[in-house]
Amino acid sequence: MVTNKVEQIGAKNLESALSNHTRLVRDSGLVTAGATVNSLPLSNKFWINNQHQNYLIQVLDGAAFFEWSTITSNTGNTLTINPALSVAPSAGDEVVIYELLQPGGGTPINVDVVEWGGTPVTGADLTNYITGLYNLMLWQNEAKSTYNSSVGAALTVTLDTGTYGGRSSIEVWVNSNGAATFTVQGSRDNVNFRNTDTIVLGGAGEAHRGYLNAYRYIRVTTVAVNNNEIEIAASR
Repeated sequence: MVTNKVEQIGAKNLESALSNHTRLVRDSGLVTAGATVNSLPLSNKFWINNQHQNYLIQVLDGAAFFEWSTITSNTGNTLTINPALSVAPSAGDEVVIYELLQPGGGTPINVDVVEWGGTPVTGADLTNYITGLYNLMLWQNEAKSTYNSSVGAALTVTLDTGTYGGRSSIEVWVNSNGAATFTVQGSRDNVNFRNTDTIVLGGAGEAHRGYLNAYRYIRVTTVAVNNNEIEIAASR
């Protein structure tokens, strides 16, 4: 027996379809008197100028039912569209703005948020927050390093890995023109240092070590009166 396909659509299918439709809807409204094929005034709208620019609209009622167009600009309550509809919608016809941009149309030139968590805000307010978060993310992931050298003298080099805690991977490179012992230390406050390793050079040469780390401050020091070099690098 052949079953009509419409009868096979269950509640879950319908729920999924409606969910997808809802996610695509950016805004909707009813046309008021004075609409033309290129201009659609909607009731009870208080938009930011051009916040819907380049998004797609569809008419869901009346003589222009199911016709699509692109928003070229908008005022507080009126959409200017292109291409023109085949006929001007009547007052009360529904228009939907979808979360779909005209291909190649770019993003709206003015997108603003008027409220966040019940508090009035502007796009400029949010820009500062987002910029701060972006800079923090960059800082959290950037590598840090330091280097210094001495001539005929002891040497101490300290790396501050940053305000929010230590970088998890530490690399230490040391070099000396004679026998030398280098002490690797960690500290949470740059005052109290804990010994974590010792690098011993039996004669002139260099050595490299890698460590897992949780300390904010990393210090490498030698009391050898040599020509010494110390480099510390840290990353996440």
